[in-house]
Amino acid sequence: MAAPANPRAEMVKSKPTVDSLTGLKHPVLYDDGKCPKGQIAQFSKKGGQGQMRRACVDKPN
Repeated sequence: MAAPANPRAEMVKSKPTVDSLTGLKHPVLYDDGKCPKGQIAQFSKKGGQGQMRRACVDKPN
């Protein structure tokens, strides 16, 4: 079972990049088609690093 999506995460329409996540305080949700049914990808930037973190989470209602 996946973790629930961060309640502060917002849905985006284009695939996130490290640059697009810079300055954001909360993760974003983007359906990249790689997560199991009923889940969505949550992207966040690792603090202080130029890397992105991706995790499949339950889709919010």
